[in-house]
Amino acid sequence: MNMPKPLFSGLTWSSAISILFEMCDDYPIASNDGRNYHDIRGSETSVAASFRVSRCPLMQECDTLIRNAVVIDGSGGAAFNADVAIAGDRIQAVDKLEKFAASHAVDAKGAVLAPGFIDTHTHDDTSVICSPEMLPKLSQGVTTVIVGNCGISAAPVTLTHGLPDPMNLLGQPEVFQYPAFESYVEAIYASRPSVNVAALVGHTALRNNHMDSLDRAARPWEIKAMRAQLQDSLD
Repeated sequence: MNMPKPLFSGLTWSSAISILFEMCDDYPIASNDGRNYHDIRGSETSVAASFRVSRCPLMQECDTLIRNAVVIDGSGGAAFNADVAIAGDRIQAVDKLEKFAASHAVDAKGAVLAPGFIDTHTHDDTSVICSPEMLPKLSQGVTTVIVGNCGISAAPVTLTHGLPDPMNLLGQPEVFQYPAFESYVEAIYASRPSVNVAALVGHTALRNNHMDSLDRAARPWEIKAMRAQLQDSLD
């Protein structure tokens, strides 16, 4: 019978296996007949005949590891000290992560780690496209912005009578380049802003598109046209 090559030079199989059990105490080590180490640990003969060591995950890998943070997790519970492991764009684990390793590690001792804040009242409609870094928001912990507030939005907009007040809060006429809401969404995806964006459709934007004057009540056919454009934006 061909014996597997010992993993530890100069040690007997039983000694090497004992070391492996100590190293990987929390992880099952499979034999080639499908049994785990609890099944085969008591029989040196069967171990020598059929033992095949699986990869021993002594350290679990993640992309970013934040250590020693004071975590406020948004649940309403008290703050607690913990490490946070991040893999890709997902939180992998939150605990005392002594068995984790990462290519990028941050010591957050003395700092608070919390979910990103949602800024529910912004006029960042055009900023998320013109200044996608969004450093004024990120520097304050904001990771999501709601745009289109106060009845003014960057889309859907067609300027035929100049730029009415207060839509000029969003920028100069040249930034209103999105006659359809779909084109605005495409522009956001293309600019890849550093924050999440949730958008509202402003009623002043709709009135601007379908009325010749904003200082009067809308007529029935204008309301019908505004409703249709709103529905198209929502779809």
